[in-house]
This record gives sequence, structure tokens and C-alpha cells, in this order.
Amino acid sequence: MNKEEIENKITELYRTILCREPDERGLKYYSQKLMDKEITFKEIKYLFFNSSEYLTLQSNKFLQYAPQFTTSLSDNDVQKMFDSIPGWYHDIQIGNAKTVDTRTSLNYQMWISQSIPLNLNGMKILDVGSNDGFYSFLCESRGAKRIVAIDDEKYDVIHKNTNNLKRFQILKKILNSKVDYRKMNVYDLSQLDESFDIALLFGVYYHLENPVLAFQQIFPKINDSLFVSGHIIESKEPILYFAEPNGWWFASPECLLRIGKRIGFKKSELIDTLDLDFRINSCNNTKINSEKKSKIGLFKFSK
Repeated sequence: MNKEEIENKITELYRTILCREPDERGLKYYSQKLMDKEITFKEIKYLFFNSSEYLTLQSNKFLQYAPQFTTSLSDNDVQKMFDSIPGWYHDIQIGNAKTVDTRTSLNYQMWISQSIPLNLNGMKILDVGSNDGFYSFLCESRGAKRIVAIDDEKYDVIHKNTNNLKRFQILKKILNSKVDYRKMNVYDLSQLDESFDIALLFGVYYHLENPVLAFQQIFPKINDSLFVSGHIIESKEPILYFAEPNGWWFASPECLLRIGKRIGFKKSELIDTLDLDFRINSCNNTKINSEKKSKIGLFKFSK
């Protein structure tokens, strides 16, 4: 097999076993191992099936809390709407219609959602970096009276993740939803003339130019809690650093917890972690081993 064929096979493993697109570092690592004949395709498949990430995704622990979205439209009509725009980020099922070739799985989404209260009756929610809106609509299904979902067009273009607004509008129409979508940068939250009980920041902080400033902008807009998920580095030290080649920030749990405390949150806690075979290169002078694995961390910051 040539390089392209090998990368295609590795990509297919990521999609079918881990239910996500391959990270650049992981794809390069396993492809090179195959080309150098240091490992077989069968052995890579075994590693994927026995990874902590896969085992967590296969757990049904949180699926019982998955939203039961309903619509007045037929399954056929909903599926046509789903299929009208490729590249859905979240795994969403409404009736017998389902998004396909998604970036994440429902198991993973519900693992993230364990932080969101099951009863949101009368609450106001701010969903920062909402993408196609899965978590916004989940909150609506749990009784939230108002949800404002924001996303940044600049981020969408940079990361080739366009058409989020169209996907959101499709879901909103299917669900006959009242969620309010705004094209807005997290640093411009002061323009919102209202406050919220809860804010969600899922899969966003590590992409931002200034994640600390983002926390500072969110803080005065919420009355209760901020829930955060994202890549973290396993270290007991309060470390935040920039990584190449993907251009992401990586923080240790202790760093994020201290940021929360410094900003003014009375309680900051790490709810759960999910192992992820994603190796990191640092471009600044830290003592972090460049071969350190990252994890996904799930946090709650309370006022």
C-alpha cells in the first residue's frame, strides 16, 4: 500500500471504532509505524479496541439520558434535511432519521452531558461554540426556558467547519425549537444584554486565541455554573502551553481549576476524564514530555 492508502485505512479505523476524525498527530504516528513495518494493521486495530477511549464510548452508562427529540415531520423528510448538508459534527437521531459520518458519537456526547442537570426547568442557558446545536437542543428538551447559542464565523472558516448556521437552522426547523442562535465571538459577550444560569463551553477552550480571556468574558454573564470540556495534559502542575502542529492550547487540570478560582468562581472541580491517544508537541519552553498523552477533561465551575 502507498502512503495515501495507508492513511485512508487508519482514518477508517478512527471513524468506525472511535467514532471521530483522526487527529493529525495520531494519523501520522500510526501511518509511519505501518510504512516502517513496525506494527501491523491488525495490531493497530487491537490497540484501538482496547483503548480507554473506546471502552468509555461503548459504555451505556449515560445513554439513558440521551434526548428523545420529536418532530411533526416524517422520517423521510427529516433524513432529506440531514442529507442536504454533509459534515455534521454531532450524532443526532430524530425518529428513524440520523446524521451520518459525524465527528463524534452519541455515547461521547452523553459522556459530556453528564455535567448538565437533568432538570433545567425555567433556567437560561448560554451555549458557547454551539456548532450544530446538539447541546442547546438537549437543554431545551430538559426544560430550559431560554437558550442562546453562539458560534464564531471566523473559527468556522479557519477550521474548515462551515455551514454550522445552516445545520443549526435545519435542526431548529425540525424540532420547532425556540433556541436563539447568534453569530458571535466569545470575547464580545458584553454585547449580550442579559445573564444566564448556566454556560456551556464544550470542545472550545483549546481552540481559542486567549482561553483565559474567554473565561473572564463568560464569568459575569452567568449566575450559577460554567461547564467546560476539552483537551487536557496530565500533570499536577498548573501548566498552560501552546502545541504544534495543530495550534491548540493544552492546560493541566490544576491550571484550569486555578484559572477558575482566580477569576472568581467559588468552587472549581474536575468531574471526569477520558483517555485519548493524542500525542502533543510543545512549541514553548516547558518541561512537558512531548510524547505525553492528552485526555479529555470535564469541569464544573460554580459561583
